[in-house]
Amino acid sequence: MEVNILTVKGLSKQYSTVKALTDISFALKSGESLGLLGKNGSGKTTLLNIISGIKKSSSGGFQWSNSPENQLNNENVGILLEAPAFYPTLNAVDNLKITCLIKKASYSDIEGILKEVDLYERRKTDFQNYSLGMKQRLGIASALIGNPKLLILDEPTNGLDPEGISLIRELIIKKKKQGASIILASHILDEVEKTCSKLLVLNSGVIAYEGETKQLLSSENQLELKSEDLKALKLALKEISIVSNIEDKGTYLLVTIPDGVTGTEISKLLIKKDIILSEIHTSKKSLEEELLKLLK
Repeated sequence: MEVNILTVKGLSKQYSTVKALTDISFALKSGESLGLLGKNGSGKTTLLNIISGIKKSSSGGFQWSNSPENQLNNENVGILLEAPAFYPTLNAVDNLKITCLIKKASYSDIEGILKEVDLYERRKTDFQNYSLGMKQRLGIASALIGNPKLLILDEPTNGLDPEGISLIRELIIKKKKQGASIILASHILDEVEKTCSKLLVLNSGVIAYEGETKQLLSSENQLELKSEDLKALKLALKEISIVSNIEDKGTYLLVTIPDGVTGTEISKLLIKKDIILSEIHTSKKSLEEELLKLLK
């Protein structure tokens, strides 16, 4: 039996006349990774702040594993929210020692974690002299202290160069394979698609989508089709019932077909209508396109 590491029920948050969140309910099972998506002002940060114990909900609540309702067990959770805050005149090692004391973790974790986030060579540099990317790496290192069962990461690749983004993506995948549950909020959709098995999309404080990432991306496929006569091709495609949408891209037609239908099948149906395709390519649905549809 799979255990819910997090259960959110009817959670709402209101600031004066503004409803930041309305009746949010979802569950995260042990070992799952959840991508939290939505445009600015959708309620993502408010939700993370509430389940991290920083803010209180107006109604409804959450429960982490077997902890009391609306309480966070800091020893088993690693959190990175917004800009990391550390003592400016302390170096990485000393700042992480403070994190260890708070989380009741061993100092022996520090060296290995600094190597994981590629900050070991600058471990003796004061935090105030770090670049934005280095500060972000230290924030991620702090979240990893104590080998937490759950990671809550809000824009973890903020300020990182492409190499740093790749490193953090691989680190998230590694922790997931080791059994950690992950909640990841990010505007870099490619990173979310590569690391998160589930998605929670917020739009103006309400849930626009909650479910499997692959389910959102696999309900339909797209094909790029070319022939000598695009007009005749378009007319023939309109007579094929399984083609749900046709877009004229100038030099080719982009058609939408159900998941499981192949380009070969479409080609055979067109041959029966005396249409020969000169080119056929599969066009992968993108998370960006699907997200924009949800947020319209």
